[in-house]
Amino acid sequence: MTFSYVFTLAMGKTTRYKDIILASSPEEIFGDVKDLSSLDEKYDDISREVSGKVKDLLDQFYGSAKIGMTLGVYGAKKSNTSKKGANIIVNGQEYLIKGDVVEGDFSEVYHGNKLSNDLEEICIKVASNLENNSLLKTEAYVLGKLDHKSLPKIIDSFTLEDGRRANIMESIVDSYDLYTLREKFPAGIDPYHASWILERLLSVLGYVHSKKIIHGGIEPGNVMITSKDHNGFMIDFTLAVPEAHRPGAKYKGSNDYSAPEIESGEKPNPAVDMYSLGLTMTYLLGSDDGTIPKKIDSRLAGFISGFLEKDPSKRKNDAWKEYHDLKKLRWEVFGPPQFRNLEIKEV
Repeated sequence: MTFSYVFTLAMGKTTRYKDIILASSPEEIFGDVKDLSSLDEKYDDISREVSGKVKDLLDQFYGSAKIGMTLGVYGAKKSNTSKKGANIIVNGQEYLIKGDVVEGDFSEVYHGNKLSNDLEEICIKVASNLENNSLLKTEAYVLGKLDHKSLPKIIDSFTLEDGRRANIMESIVDSYDLYTLREKFPAGIDPYHASWILERLLSVLGYVHSKKIIHGGIEPGNVMITSKDHNGFMIDFTLAVPEAHRPGAKYKGSNDYSAPEIESGEKPNPAVDMYSLGLTMTYLLGSDDGTIPKKIDSRLAGFISGFLEKDPSKRKNDAWKEYHDLKKLRWEVFGPPQFRNLEIKEV
């Protein structure tokens, strides 16, 4: 290998490092790429030439470029994307979208901030395809009718250049979904904590049902908790059934925690949410087969079993009533109400 060739390679590598370090936007690094596949190829080529902190910086720009392309702002103007994320403006309000995408069954979720004085944390939920637009439209409609401390708040909605719908919502800060919580407690969470989580969820579910709305998709990933204030949140209303009492109302889909009557096409009934909630609680308590762990106090186990009846006519179906009954039961099982800290260790 000649000296001139080695020098050329070194200069090329140095130039690449310099380009990345001095860049203020992904466009300056990846150029005019037309789709995600082209972006991936460009990233692979460049990443072979860099390492260390410069590679980390490249990864940040790459993540921002993917967000920008998904939201249709990559290349629109130089200031739309940076290593911090992608900026979008919806109805006059600017948002910075950053971080990795979380892919769900019907949508992709991005996190970011509302660019205002308090930098409010938000998330943008984008339909995974055009067929799922109707589900996000339903969610926006339902959340627009609801106002509860244990529900997400819808901020705005818009349509991407490719026709997919996107909903902007307030983020639930410092929260954990129940899948994550179970990972923290593989043998199941302490029944005391499970009981206050269930109580909070029955409260919000009673409110939702009072508005003639069925959630339709309760499962561990659609329940969030904040341990610092013992609150539980019900999220993801993409499968919700609004005006469930009206003739012609139908369920929109199912998941592994759905009541059996959803698949059989029966008329929407609040009892389906009670079944899903009960099954979700068995999972949180340590079960992987839908049964109630034997370690649970028999009184609490008996209460939860009423949610798990296969026959909806025999199942608990009044969330408000069960909320009040559980408050009394918690006193009997755990004594007078007191705040016990739920310690969640971060790995």
